Amino acid sequence: MDIRDHLRLVPEIEKSIVDNKLDSIVLGLGPTAWLVNWMDRKITSKLRLWGAHDVHRIIAVDDLVLFDCPNGSNRLRPGTDALKHTVESRPKRLWLYKGNAKAWRPHLHHCMESVTTIQEFFVWQNQKVKEGETPPKKFQLEWDRPHTGFVSPVGCTTLAWQEGCRRIGILGVEMGIDHNTHRYRHHVDSFFCAMATQAHEKGGTVVNLSPLTQLKNFKAWAPPSTSLSAPIAGNEIPEPKTS
Repeated sequence: MDIRDHLRLVPEIEKSIVDNKLDSIVLGLGPTAWLVNWMDRKITSKLRLWGAHDVHRIIAVDDLVLFDCPNGSNRLRPGTDALKHTVESRPKRLWLYKGNAKAWRPHLHHCMESVTTIQEFFVWQNQKVKEGETPPKKFQLEWDRPHTGFVSPVGCTTLAWQEGCRRIGILGVEMGIDHNTHRYRHHVDSFFCAMATQAHEKGGTVVNLSPLTQLKNFKAWAPPSTSLSAPIAGNEIPEPKTS
C-alpha cells in the first residue's frame, strides 16, 4: 500500500498514543494501520498489538485473531496472498473463533498449537444464545463471551479488554467508500462508541487513532467531564490470562 500521502499523520497518531497512555492497539488493514512501522519505536514497543487474519503483512502482532472461515471467504481462500500471510504468521498468541476453528486447523503449522486458544464470541449479525441465556439488548464491552460483528477489529477489541488491556487504541479501521466494509460503518461506529463509553465508565479507554476513519461518531467521541471510576494506569502491558 502506498502510504506516502499519509506519513504526515504519524506525529498526530503518536501524540494520541502518548496522551491516552495506551497499553495496546488494535489494528485494522486500512491505510493508517500501515503507518505503525513509521512510528517511534520508543512508543510502539510498549504496546500490545492485536490484529486479525493477514495483519502480519503490516507488522507482527502479539495477538492474532482468526474469525473468517478460510473455506468460505474469497479473500482467504487457498492460494491467496491473504491466506499465505495468515498461516505464515507467528504471533505470541493465536486466537481461533470457535465457529471456524476446525476449518483453520489444517492450514496452521503445528508449532502454533501451544499458543492457540479456541475462543467463543457473540456475533451480532448472527446471534446465537445458549440455553437459558438472555440475549443482550445492546453491545457490551464485557459479557459472558466477547461481542463482535461486521469487522474483525470489533472482536479484537472486546477480546483485548477481556484479556486485561484497559487503554486500547483503534488504528486502521477507516471503512472508506472504496472498501467493501463501507456499508457496515454505521453499525461498527455504534459498537465502538458503546465500547468507548463503557470503557470510560470502568476507568479505561477505547479511543480512535485514525484521522481518516469514516466512523464519525467514534472519531468525535469524548468522555464526560468526570469519570465514574478511577483511571487505570497505562503504558504497561498486562500479562495474558492463563485460564
